[in-house]
Amino acid sequence: MAQHSFRADFYERNLGKVLVGHKLVFSHSDLARKNVIVHRDALHGLVVSLIDWGDADWFPDYWEYFTALQGIQWNDDWRQRIEEITEPWISEAVVMEMVHKDIIF
Repeated sequence: MAQHSFRADFYERNLGKVLVGHKLVFSHSDLARKNVIVHRDALHGLVVSLIDWGDADWFPDYWEYFTALQGIQWNDDWRQRIEEITEPWISEAVVMEMVHKDIIF
């Protein structure tokens, strides 16, 4: 006999409260330092380019913020830069982190 999943009950009650009403947007899905190139151009000044669009697709508008936080370290200002580049979706990121940990670990 399978054990009752109280975790599934929790998600059923709560995911729809936070992860609803979001529009779909095109997301890079791997916004990390390794994928940002910054250089100076004589004509345009400072030019910022994003590379490695292999994970890009249409996702809810909170997705870019959530994925950018994955693997983040707290030893510099990258977290602050992410919040300047993307719209911070704090509640959605916290909920997605819970789901992510349940799926991955």
